[in-house]
Amino acid sequence: MTSLLQHIASRVKPGGQVVACSFTQDSFAPNVDLFLERIQRYGIAPPPLTWKNICTEEQFHTLYASAGLSDVETQRHDVGYFLNDAEAWWRVIWYGGFRGLVAQLSETQLAQFKQEHLAEISALRTGQGIPLNVGALFASGRVA
Repeated sequence: MTSLLQHIASRVKPGGQVVACSFTQDSFAPNVDLFLERIQRYGIAPPPLTWKNICTEEQFHTLYASAGLSDVETQRHDVGYFLNDAEAWWRVIWYGGFRGLVAQLSETQLAQFKQEHLAEISALRTGQGIPLNVGALFASGRVA
């Protein structure tokens, strides 16, 4: 990440800013935690969640400083929302980066996994729906 950020910064005029964003550490919890725990029960080891390398203010400050950026500022924004039903969470899984994990399941396993997992996601329902916690962390740094 440092090399890429240094490369980006080298293309910015002195005094210009480099801005990036990531999810916060607790984004998608507990939904993604339940998903990862269950998929491991099926013998599938999930890869590291690389976005967690820059999911805190401290990590962004360290990264930006290592890339030679100064005046680093971070801002957190809660952009979470409520899902209407568990099928909406399944669409997040399917289209949001976890399809490769569930694709390793046989057709029978996939049907069973989906039923079990969506039951535990449905149990999270409140009067407003199923919470999808999404925190966004924005960082900016100035090029010397």
